[in-house]
Parts: sequence; structure tokens; C-alpha cells
Amino acid sequence: MDRLAMFTEPIFLVGDSNIRLDCPSDPHACTLVDDVASYGCANRVPSATHDHGGMLDVFVTRNDLSAPSVEVIDDDLSDHRLLCWQAPLVRPRPSYSTVTSRPWNRLDPAEFRAELLHLPLFRPDAWSCLNIDAMAQVYDDELTTILDWLIPIRTLRFRRRVSDPWFDDDCRVAKRCVRFFEREARRVRRNDPDNIAGQTAATEAFYTRRREYRRLTQEKRNAFWRM
Repeated sequence: MDRLAMFTEPIFLVGDSNIRLDCPSDPHACTLVDDVASYGCANRVPSATHDHGGMLDVFVTRNDLSAPSVEVIDDDLSDHRLLCWQAPLVRPRPSYSTVTSRPWNRLDPAEFRAELLHLPLFRPDAWSCLNIDAMAQVYDDELTTILDWLIPIRTLRFRRRVSDPWFDDDCRVAKRCVRFFEREARRVRRNDPDNIAGQTAATEAFYTRRREYRRLTQEKRNAFWRM
């Protein structure tokens, strides 16, 4: 609650408390009500929420926001009632982007080398009489032809994920650093399986950067929501 009370966004605390909030004499109920009120919040459930009576389920919101209307419904699926309410939350529409790229990881170096040997680039008589611009054009055209044959360009449509508002340039730099050390640790394990000391050092370096990144993002997130 200490952390949630600092957030500027709406907060909803919902769940089965197993405390009889309809019994003012219950010390547990008094403690819960006082604790919730001390953070500027209140329970919005208007009536009993259990088959045998008793307000056991809570729906807590802040007092500085408009109190939602909570409907208690008996749906015959559980001994607890169903709580329904409307929240003023807006979900942004998904954004999609289209990119074109080649699947470079599928390129076979041996096959690519074999195709290069059949190009006019390896026959000086085919380009010796050309000027520099024409030679560059021949180079581009021939390589593009081979790549279109081996790894054609493909068009991909993907859903863009909007970054969290607190995720700034510092977080991006730290994330790239973590990914670099992660790739390095994998490379050492793959290329030098007998080098136990090197694997341990690379893995520990990756873990250290990852801990620093997680600590940074936690600080950025807390600082943003406390503004």
C-alpha cells in the first residue's frame, strides 16, 4: 500500500479478504477499514458477498476519484457473489508496421560463394571497358540477382508494442548492454565448451549487467509513478 499510494493512476484493490467487514465489532474488520482509510481509500462493496451472509469480498478505490457503482450478482457458480463495475480505462488501439527484409540467417555461404563464381564480376573482359559508375551498377545488379534467388526479400507485418512511459534512453542503452553480454556468454559456451572459467566469467558478467538493468528499470518506474 505504501508503494501503490504514490501512483497517480487509478488503483483497484479487489479480492476475497476473508474478513467480515459487515461486523463493526470484529477487530480484524476495524483494522482493515482503518488501514484502507489511512491511504485515502474506501471499500465500495454495498452488500453481503457470500451465500451465508457477510461482506467478505472487497473493491477498494481512492477517495479522490469518483466512486464506481459496484453490483453484487449471484451467478450460482460459487458461494461468493460476482462483483461487477465499470472502470474508466481506455485501451489503445493496436498499431501495426510493415518492414521488408531478407532472412540472412538462411544464407548458405558455400552456395553463395558458388553462385558468385558464375558472375561477370569474375570475368574482367565483361567490365574492363566500363566506367566506375557502370561497374558499381553491375556489382549491385549481380549481387541483388543472386540474393533474390537464394534469400528473396520478404514483407513482414508486426504489431508495435508501445514502450512504457517511464522507459527512457537510459533504459534502452542498459537493455542493449545486457543483450550484448548475453550473446557473449552464449558464444563462449558454444565455441569453447571446455573453457569452464571463461564460461563462468562471461555468465557472471551477464548476470551482473542484468541485475543492474532490473534495478535501473525499477528506479525509473517508481520515480515516474511518484511524479
